[in-house]
Amino acid sequence: MSLSRMLTEIMSIEDLYAANAEYRDHSKSLNIRQSSSAIVSTISSSTLIWMIVRSPQRLTTTQHRILFGMAIGDILFSLSAATFRAMVPSDMDYLVW
Repeated sequence: MSLSRMLTEIMSIEDLYAANAEYRDHSKSLNIRQSSSAIVSTISSSTLIWMIVRSPQRLTTTQHRILFGMAIGDILFSLSAATFRAMVPSDMDYLVW
């Protein structure tokens, strides 16, 4: 299918799915890599929080407070990135997961 046809015509979901079938395996491997790196990031940020809370200074230093906040934000983002494709409804067959 040519690019000009894709830009000028409104395509049905079936046509869109057929046109992008070759990228389906690539998208699946990309999603697996994204989910696994998000899990590693969550574990790393949790370890960083654990180290800050167990340190003698705890949250009294500015550096610890900034790192603590960044780690919490990273955990929230990573959990959403790791579970995004698992929560896609099954009737959306044009999405990989």
